[in-house]
Parts: sequence; C-alpha cells; structure tokens
Amino acid sequence: MSNLFTENQEFIITYFAKSRDKEITRKAKWDNKCLISKKYLTYFDTTKKGYRRATIPFIIKLNFRKGEK
Repeated sequence: MSNLFTENQEFIITYFAKSRDKEITRKAKWDNKCLISKKYLTYFDTTKKGYRRATIPFIIKLNFRKGEK
C-alpha cells in the first residue's frame, strides 16, 4: 500500500481508536517517516502537527477538496 503514496501526498484517514473508544478522522500527509505495518499505519497529522498511528482497519481518501473532512 505504501506505493500508493508519494512524498508529501495529502490524504484523509479514518480509523477506530480503542483508547478513545470512537472513530477518528484526520487530515494527514505522507513523508519518509511514515510507514505501514501489519497492525498500523504511521502518518503525519497536519492538524495536530505530529505523527500518529492508525490501527488496521482504516479508510484512506486520497482525493479530496480543500475544507473537506
């Protein structure tokens, strides 16, 4: 899946956070520190300005309009 992303590719990710017991949707960006493993995806959260981990399963939206969530 990592070959879907290019450097600085922006996307929206949605996943269920067990620690918060709710679904999370974030605007994200792919860079050289991001990765995909068998259990999670590490991404850069452009709103919180930091790296986060999304557990599998997750939904990725690659093409979105500015201001869309």
